[in-house]
Amino acid sequence: MVESKYVLYGVISGLISGALGGALIALVSGSSFKDFMYSLTYYQLSSAGIHQENASAIAKSVSTSLGVFNWLIPLGAIINMLFLGALLGVLMDYLVGKGLRPLVSALTVGGVLIFGLQLAPLYLLNLYYGSWFLKIFEKYIGLWVLLAPSIVFTVTLALLTCLKGPWVKLEESKPEIY
Repeated sequence: MVESKYVLYGVISGLISGALGGALIALVSGSSFKDFMYSLTYYQLSSAGIHQENASAIAKSVSTSLGVFNWLIPLGAIINMLFLGALLGVLMDYLVGKGLRPLVSALTVGGVLIFGLQLAPLYLLNLYYGSWFLKIFEKYIGLWVLLAPSIVFTVTLALLTCLKGPWVKLEESKPEIY
């Protein structure tokens, strides 16, 4: 099935947190997705020096064009967290192989996800573009919606590594035919 039980735990945690994240994003930003895309495009074009009337027309066109793909957002969150879960599971397997306890490894991997892959890029983009960047995210989506799946991923990964449950049979089962 998988090479390591920690990769399996990462994939399971990614699936659970991706489903939660997709549902949260669909609930919170579903009706305001076009407004979010309009504001994001408009401010980005305005900061690049494009005249306000042109920026407004382009932003309206972009938000209308991307509005058709609104249904892909939840699916994208699931796929994204599945891949991240597999990669972070590999990192966790490496950390455990280097002698770190599984719980500490799970929390370290969760910290890498939350701080290194989410908060740091958001704040770097905020520094680059200006304060409007995070204000738009906070207005239309909310920082808690972006961080909730990562927190769920970390908690799920920690629980899977610390508790014995039915998932242990998945990792211990051997294939019937080689």
